[in-house]
Amino acid sequence: MTRNLLVLICCISLCCSCQEKKERNIQLAVTDTTIFSFGKQFIIENQAISEASGMAASRINQGKLWLHNDSGGDDFIFITDTLGKTLGKVQLLDTENRDWEDMAIVGNAQHAWVYIADTGDNLKWHRQKYIYRFAEPLLPDKSPFTYTVRRVEKYTFELPDGARDVECLLVDPHSLDIYLVSNREPRKEIYRLPYPQSTTQVQTATLMGYLQVSQELPTDTKKNKQCLFLTSGDISPDGQEILLKNYSNIFYWKRKPQESIAQVLQRMPQVLPYKPEPQGEAIAFATDGQSYFTSSERTYHEQPTFLVRYLRKKSLSKAE
Repeated sequence: MTRNLLVLICCISLCCSCQEKKERNIQLAVTDTTIFSFGKQFIIENQAISEASGMAASRINQGKLWLHNDSGGDDFIFITDTLGKTLGKVQLLDTENRDWEDMAIVGNAQHAWVYIADTGDNLKWHRQKYIYRFAEPLLPDKSPFTYTVRRVEKYTFELPDGARDVECLLVDPHSLDIYLVSNREPRKEIYRLPYPQSTTQVQTATLMGYLQVSQELPTDTKKNKQCLFLTSGDISPDGQEILLKNYSNIFYWKRKPQESIAQVLQRMPQVLPYKPEPQGEAIAFATDGQSYFTSSERTYHEQPTFLVRYLRKKSLSKAE
């Protein structure tokens, strides 16, 4: 077999492989608009929310959203309403924002827990990671306010396969098991910390499997390196729906009876409507589950940070 023929065969094989990969990604990128659709975009008034990395809808304080900044920020969580209006901030005593990446709230209007994932690690320097948990307080009606949370639980854990950058936190509202999904690996690991989590011992999370989402075809291979980043996630208040997001897509799963969160995430998702944001990292279901919110970092100081709301289609919600 001549050298030219070998080169031709290799080129054909490579082209077929790339085409197959394109077809897989095209299939994944088909957006399902039967569930949710773009609603409205609001300016977040509080200019201190410049690197929104985590967001969650309050259970105790109806109509309020909790948001926190990315690494190196203060130990504050900011409170806005669902239109982006500034309401106040909550300080957590005896905590440090090494690299807060995501948050979650589970519970009801009588009792709820707030979780903060201090799990970011872009350079894979930190083997030990932390999750903070505290009871969601009833916040003041008068704004702007500053509220202090004095009792915060701290869970210290390690991953079984070494340091990872983790930006996605999920808490099962039924079991209170904590799930985390890695960010930068080509195959995204799914980890679990079973309830009850320890405040006195260093736990080792269990590897439960891998996220079944194909890699995106990057527009710039040198920057993206064909890596599908995962920046945030949330579970609906009733525990039946799951959202994960990256910088260009929102992935959606409907949970089947008796499925664990890890089992759900190992199925292929649907893709929901998403209006691309500048480094959009935060996502959260609304308290009633009838919409979801996204927010992003501010790329330029003179530009505002936006809160975007996507609404569930009325026809589907009535049918349910």
